[in-house]
Amino acid sequence: MPFWSKMLIAAAAFLALSGVGMTFVIAGIVFRRIFVRTSPQIWTRGNSEEGTSADHDAMHEAAVAWHAAHEQFAREVSIQSGGLRLTGQYFDFGFDRCVVILSGRTEGCVYSSGFSEPYVQSGWNVLTPDSRAHGFSEGRYATMGWKEHEDLLRWLAFAHDELGNREVVLHGVCVGAATCVYAMTSDAAPDYVRGLTVEGLYQSFYEVLRRRIQNRGHRTFPVLQEIWLLCRIRFGVNYRRFTPLSRMGRLTLPVLFIQSKEDVSSLPADCEALFRACASPRKRLVWMESGTHSHIRIRHTAAYDGAVKAFLADLSRDGEDEIV
Repeated sequence: MPFWSKMLIAAAAFLALSGVGMTFVIAGIVFRRIFVRTSPQIWTRGNSEEGTSADHDAMHEAAVAWHAAHEQFAREVSIQSGGLRLTGQYFDFGFDRCVVILSGRTEGCVYSSGFSEPYVQSGWNVLTPDSRAHGFSEGRYATMGWKEHEDLLRWLAFAHDELGNREVVLHGVCVGAATCVYAMTSDAAPDYVRGLTVEGLYQSFYEVLRRRIQNRGHRTFPVLQEIWLLCRIRFGVNYRRFTPLSRMGRLTLPVLFIQSKEDVSSLPADCEALFRACASPRKRLVWMESGTHSHIRIRHTAAYDGAVKAFLADLSRDGEDEIV
């Protein structure tokens, strides 16, 4: 082989390896931003997304106001899960049943309390956990439901066995919704959970991240694939297979889907596919005309709360699939 051919091959190999190295550095940065709590000052009980969205800021302010108005009913609670001390708050209104509310990534229990009102009006106590690596809970990694659904099962046992609630319902938003689905389709799902409300549930976190990268005008290959490689190495999970959509055939308890027609992260078509795949004989899909991802309630508070209260009332009687 001529010397110049060898030099071209060597140069091409060097450029290829350099390119892969650079993209892997980018993947590592994105991985840390999404999955790693790099400081106690992030993912707190405060507004961790302050200034990124007017709707998000408004929802956080509303949650803080609700929390302050009901703080006399609240107390700090904690459990042990996976070697971590996980914290939360329990609002005891004197009922014998409760809702467990899980909001999305980066938010703590105070933000979750902003979804409480329709449950309290319907006669349910409120338990709002800090997910691992959030709020006052221990942990370094957010695993998008992989470990969190095991934590949730322990919170459910705590709500039932320790706090004395005879039945429980779940309310999840975005990653919180996915976590609820994983918990209630596991072999350890308890029979005292009566129903589940999900807002902004996605088909897979892989698709959500792919869409967000594309919406920002970037190519997904090979950075996205390198991110998932890091997840496989760190968490031992394949997020292309571990998905809410893959669990819908096992989800049989009553489910209320709440979806915005403006959601660009969890697309309306994706929600329709999830709804069709859901095996529950008692499921309902409620559409809202507007609202960004995970921020529907601030735009449609009365309609949102009304849908939740109607769902809770239906739990005590027979129901059918319904889209409104």
